[in-house]
Amino acid sequence: MNRNIKGVDRRRFKRIAFSASDEIAGRVLLPNDAEALFKIADIGAGGLRFIPLRNEAVGIKPGTHIFLNRIQGYTRLRFLSRLKLIVRWIIDESQFAHVMIGCEFVNISDKQRHQIDLFVAAEARNLKKNT
Repeated sequence: MNRNIKGVDRRRFKRIAFSASDEIAGRVLLPNDAEALFKIADIGAGGLRFIPLRNEAVGIKPGTHIFLNRIQGYTRLRFLSRLKLIVRWIIDESQFAHVMIGCEFVNISDKQRHQIDLFVAAEARNLKKNT
């Protein structure tokens, strides 16, 4: 994670995490031209984190380019489609059935980045209000 020893988040963009019950997923085009549906764990203006089953992530490694065709399960993120992503990191612990894949947006427009920032801020306000 991007935290220093004092626990300060050094990420460039704020993120919002989704719970398992949110059922938000990205329809992704993989390097072998297969399409997969990967659960999205969090999103920010810089990228997102997928949590697919290990067998769905075969052949994906840091530096791999994949494409987010669209997001399913959350209408407020439908504006994110046909985006190129680069895999920045993967966490694959053998005791878990899923892997984590951290991706950075490659061809995102300033307008889309701003829309994500607005989405993250609104979701963060909703979380604070509901706790």
